[in-house]
Amino acid sequence: MSEETTKRLSVVLLASLLAFTAAPAQEPSAPPPQPDGSPRDAADVAVGSTDTAAQTQQPQAPAHVDQGLVKKKVVVYFRDGRVYKGKLVELTDDFLRLKVNGRTEKVELTEVAKVERAPSRAALVVAITALAVGAVALVVLIAATRD
Repeated sequence: MSEETTKRLSVVLLASLLAFTAAPAQEPSAPPPQPDGSPRDAADVAVGSTDTAAQTQQPQAPAHVDQGLVKKKVVVYFRDGRVYKGKLVELTDDFLRLKVNGRTEKVELTEVAKVERAPSRAALVVAITALAVGAVALVVLIAATRD
């Protein structure tokens, strides 16, 4: 294998590893969507939705939370823009219990915009392992071509 071919192979390998390990960018402070699923207006987020007269006249429908998230680490996005991370301990039709920093919080589902499973550390371990394997393969390829 020529040195030029090795360099091209190295670039392709590194590019593919970067593409594989790149996680989609998530903005942790992004406001949750409106109850109907539409994005929240920037003015609502900046003001904090302080129109309490409108909020008290229209009762909020409880958020739908997947029963499969119970006993999993989740991220809870509130209608007012707050975000909690913790373990979903209990889920009923009216509320959920979330364990945050050793403390269990009861949260009414009418306050919740959405609940998502928290990213796991296993994905990070897989990405780092893939990067390490790729780096070792690159070193072996370079060493093999120098002989």
